[in-house]
Parts: sequence; structure tokens; C-alpha cells
Amino acid sequence: MKMISRLFAVMVVLALAISIAGATQVSQTKVFSGIPDYERTLTFAKMNFTCPNCVLNWIKVDLVLNVTGGQYILDNDAETPASGTFNFGGQAFIVGSDVPMIDASFNPVVGNVQAGHSGVFNLTANVGDGPGDYSPDPPDGMIYIGGAETDSASGFINSVVFAQYLGIGTFDVKVGTSQWANYAGASGIEYAANPVSADGSLTITYDYTCVPEPSSIVALLGGVGMLGLIRRRKA
Repeated sequence: MKMISRLFAVMVVLALAISIAGATQVSQTKVFSGIPDYERTLTFAKMNFTCPNCVLNWIKVDLVLNVTGGQYILDNDAETPASGTFNFGGQAFIVGSDVPMIDASFNPVVGNVQAGHSGVFNLTANVGDGPGDYSPDPPDGMIYIGGAETDSASGFINSVVFAQYLGIGTFDVKVGTSQWANYAGASGIEYAANPVSADGSLTITYDYTCVPEPSSIVALLGGVGMLGLIRRRKA
């Protein structure tokens, strides 16, 4: 019975050591906003381990973009009807960073994030107006008023550059935004856009594991031994 109790105590200590060594995550999120085109510099803290036996498992980057509003005008100045599709909104991207932001293939960890409105158009041939007036009046013109859209992208940093994310201090990441608009399916069309409002966030997450030092495990086992000794003395 005593042997079973001791084995159980050892198993508890080992389970506790494993739980202490479990992975931990620390995230930082910085936000940006404005009317494209604009750039913002975001500052993040490096990962500074307080335990000497910690290992960085991965670093994840999440880029989110939200757009609202904006207007898109199409005006057919051709002598034939026009139909097709259109898109307009904004895009966000990482312009530069104090630390390498590359994935396992040495490509940008996140590419362009595009959030926008889309639709179709069917316009008659030109009805009297001329080039350069960008008239939204039907039947040869239209206007689309945008709502709310969102998009995101994520990726993992290449482990070969982990060392540059460790230590005391901070690093800067510059995020840029730009307007985005296009149409397809017809020629002879003029278009104009009032830009959307664009806001978003950049999140960097560190995942790491800290393994207890052997002396800590020995101390735990010693504590179990002392408990056993006390119990025997009381008996």
C-alpha cells in the first residue's frame, strides 16, 4: 500500500512538472485607422524570457482590415450598352519592419489584405453626356454606396529569424493602406470613387514553452519524500 502511495505521489509530481512546461501564448495587438492612402508605425515588445529554459515555438502574425462607406460611380460614354463587374475598397499591407517578417518559404508572412465592395452593372449606351463628367445618372450611369466589409490574413514567422524577436526592447512595423478600385467586362466606361474609411489591426503572438530546471523537479520530489516521512512519524 505504501509503495502504491509513493508511486502515486511521484506521478503527481511528474504531471505537475509537465503542466508547468506547457506552452504559453502572449499576444500584442496594435490598431490603425484613417482614409487611404496612409501609413502607420506600430510598436511591439520583443519576447523577453524570465526563465533560462524557455523555448520559442512559433510566432504568428495576423493582419485585419475593415472598410466602411465610400462611393463608386460608373458612366458609360460608349455608343453601345455595357455590362460587367466592379470592385472598390481598400487594401492593407506591411511596408517594412525592424525585424524580418518572412514565412518558411522566405516570402512575406502576410501579403496584401483587400476588403471591399463588389457588384455588377448593366448600363445603356451613352445618353447625351460627354467624357469627363462622371455622371451617375441612369440609364447610362450608376452610383454604388458602400457598406461594411472586412478581410484578414495570417502567417507564421520563419524560425531562422526568431533570435531577432527575443530580448529586451521593442521593434517597429510600418503598415500601409491604399485605395482599391477596378471594373471588368466593358470598355469606354469612366469611373470615379470616393474612398472608403479603413481601419484594422496587426497582432503578433508568441508561443513558447518553459521547462522547469532539474533542481526544481528534485525539490518537488524531496517535498513528497518529506510528506511521506512526516506521515510515517505520525503513524
